[in-house]
Amino acid sequence: MKGLFIFIVILFFALIISTVVYSSEWYEGGTLHQATVKIWRQSSYSNRLATAADWFVSITKSHNPSLKRKLDTLSATQYLSALKKFAVQLEKCVSDTASFNSEGRVVFNPNNKAAEIASVCYISIYGVK
Repeated sequence: MKGLFIFIVILFFALIISTVVYSSEWYEGGTLHQATVKIWRQSSYSNRLATAADWFVSITKSHNPSLKRKLDTLSATQYLSALKKFAVQLEKCVSDTASFNSEGRVVFNPNNKAAEIASVCYISIYGVK
């Protein structure tokens, strides 16, 4: 009886953990907001994408009211689709800029903040008003 109880408890926790792991959305879990270029380069795509989404939302709210108004008119499904498109673009720009140039030289110091690159990328892609 004790063994069955332990089995049920373990199964219960395994189900909870698997639900938490598999239920997170693509835009959740970004942890690179203050990361250096070096850390950005070493991080997973999912972490970079979620962080890029956070940056996009934050910068848009603060500095691009016309784009924010357009996004506010979208349904939840349309908004998430648009957000993913914008986050993919921003992540690519930051990653490309933080990478080596065609001669194999680093363009940005590995100790620079990736957020600084994100700001430049945002302005170059979306502008600010």
